[in-house]
This record gives sequence, structure tokens and C-alpha cells, in this order.
Amino acid sequence: MLRSGGKLAEAESVIVQSLASMEKAYGAEHSRVALALTALGSVRSARGRWQDARPLHERAIAIQRKLHPEAHRETARAISALGQMHGDAGNWAAAEATHQCR
Repeated sequence: MLRSGGKLAEAESVIVQSLASMEKAYGAEHSRVALALTALGSVRSARGRWQDARPLHERAIAIQRKLHPEAHRETARAISALGQMHGDAGNWAAAEATHQCR
């Protein structure tokens, strides 16, 4: 809701707090942590902070791959978010490569 309302800085703050709580409650490699990492990466990407977003997306993908098969929807969503970030940054070759075979 905050993201769609144009309140990206506020959304980022809420997600950072949520991520810390989830890591404490579930551990660093839980699916909910991966979802929060993807959300945070997407917000940072929307703010033009692609270098900050990329490691978050990559960590989310690594967690989802440990927990689920490659074809699982959560793994696919994490990979897609990384591809979207590359596209947002104007790196079309990386976006295409990510969407094709990450």
C-alpha cells in the first residue's frame, strides 16, 4: 500500500523493521525472510538504488532455492524480481538472461 501510494521511503523503513523481526523469529533462511528481502529489493529498485537491491534479490533467490525446487512459484517470483530490477536499471541483457535461465 505504501509503495503504490508513492511513499517508498516509508515502505522501505517498514520492510526493514519487518525483515529484522522475521529473521529474529524464523531464522535467516526462512521463506518469509526471503519474501521480505524480495520486497525490500523491489522498493530499493523503485527508488533507483539498484546496487543496494541486487544483493537482497540474490539472497532471496538463494534462500528460496534451498527451500523449494527451481520450478516453485516463490523461487520463480524471486528470480523474476531480480530480472525486473535489471530492467528497471536499463540493463536489458541481464534482465533477459535472468528471466530466461537463472
